[in-house]
Amino acid sequence: MKTGEFIGRQEIKDILGKRLQGFREGYRQNIAVLGSELVGKSSAVLDFFGRFQDNAVVPVYLEVKPDEDLQSFLKRFFCAMLYSFLQNSGISLQNDYGFLVNASRRFIPDTAGRIAVLAEVAKAGSRASGVFFEMLSILDVFYKETSKSCVVVFDEFQNIENFKVKNLYREWGKAICVQKNIMYILISSRGKKAQKILQEDLSLLFGNFEIIELAPFDARCSNEMINRHFAPFFIDHNFRKFLIYFTGGHPFYLKTICESMTSCARGHEKNIIDSEVFVEGIVRSLSDRWSVLNKNFLFRTRQLADTASSRDRLKILAFITDGCNRIKDIRLNLRRQKNKIVDELDALIAGDVLTRSGDFYTFNDRLYNLWFKFVYSDYASGNPLMGEEFITRLKARITDEVKSFIENNNKDILERMTELFYNFNDESVVIERKRLKLSHFREIKPLKFSGSRVRDGILGRSSDIVWVAAFNGQDGACLTYEDIMEFAGGCKKFRSKARKKFIIVSEDIDANARLLAKEEKIMTWNLDNLNLLMDFYGKPRIIK
Repeated sequence: MKTGEFIGRQEIKDILGKRLQGFREGYRQNIAVLGSELVGKSSAVLDFFGRFQDNAVVPVYLEVKPDEDLQSFLKRFFCAMLYSFLQNSGISLQNDYGFLVNASRRFIPDTAGRIAVLAEVAKAGSRASGVFFEMLSILDVFYKETSKSCVVVFDEFQNIENFKVKNLYREWGKAICVQKNIMYILISSRGKKAQKILQEDLSLLFGNFEIIELAPFDARCSNEMINRHFAPFFIDHNFRKFLIYFTGGHPFYLKTICESMTSCARGHEKNIIDSEVFVEGIVRSLSDRWSVLNKNFLFRTRQLADTASSRDRLKILAFITDGCNRIKDIRLNLRRQKNKIVDELDALIAGDVLTRSGDFYTFNDRLYNLWFKFVYSDYASGNPLMGEEFITRLKARITDEVKSFIENNNKDILERMTELFYNFNDESVVIERKRLKLSHFREIKPLKFSGSRVRDGILGRSSDIVWVAAFNGQDGACLTYEDIMEFAGGCKKFRSKARKKFIIVSEDIDANARLLAKEEKIMTWNLDNLNLLMDFYGKPRIIK
């Protein structure tokens, strides 16, 4: 497991470190790491183990390939285990199954013998159930011979289902409960499916999984990656912010587009990422036939199209990219029965393409959403990718998108919030697991508060409720108990039986202030929550 320069992800590394320490001390907590494709789950885990040193623990990392047979999987598993075990043996290692089994016989003869026998059994075509669980049981033999525990990392673990192991999760769950010297780290890009497996099929009396959901980079880490990739090229701060918005902070997307832009800059013999280079780099990344992003998005879309109802699903996605993201809007455009549309939407949610929040449906992946809108719409209409007219049109659309984002992002945040409030029309959303009605306001006006950190706000009044929202816009200013007290007092002058009170915090909020806010029924949202509402109404996100 190799390591290198790595940005962010300290939180997951801290959790892994604590859980490995607990494992060494006799307390085992299995872990599942979930997140979108290419968001950096595997990289974070591999980077951790690349720095991990403990002679009493043997890490075994294995990607579970979707099109692999059990025999090949078995050999790769034992290659990973034996290579990890033999790393400090002084032997010049080869990543070859036969070599590693023979090299390990002098140290772990029982384990090596069992591995060789099981490989022959698998080769003879024995039942998958017997082979898979015998493979795991060999780890017990290994522990008895070496007193070394194993940390088994299965990347895209749900693909184990392809081996057709009978009663896979029920029997695996039993093994997990009794094999105290094995810790599992399961990784998956299929969030919905993995959540179901972990919460239902692998919900264990002992050995339950701690779930870590890995999100894209925040603005700080995104900027760090941009700095790293653009050095020594200069890039304007507005273009930086657009990149973070456009990619959603997804590290692989950021890396790929930054590399495309620097390549364009060199081709134009420029040392600056100007508007020409910026737009050209994005266009190449999204539309070039050899672009890894374009190929990835085309593959995803073709998978969606490989169903009897593919036309409806692709139409639904097209409607959502155009802002028709409520079921009544989709039904109006698609002209299908509501239950059929709901079935297709549920299938897209189960496939981790869409997320539902109350009345709204949004893409899980912002760049895939924008690719679908800007590239696939033309491609599906029969226009050839990379044709002259297509490129000209795409450059114009990307240029307009950049211009719109910069104009909006340079507005005052309270002005952005006011514009957002005018879009509310009694829809419902779910934010932080709470359902919220976005009332249609008959009156919206600015407010002033007397606090030192919370000064500016907005009043929204409908026929049955009053919203009082404020923004803490001071960089580095952590909200205090006194700030919440002042805001709560300021809200009391708005006499209404139904009030919703919000503070949008740009930084953090101390523990006492958070407790008081809860007592006063004041919701404290960060910019991510506000940006979710921006997403629902098709508005560019606020990037600080």
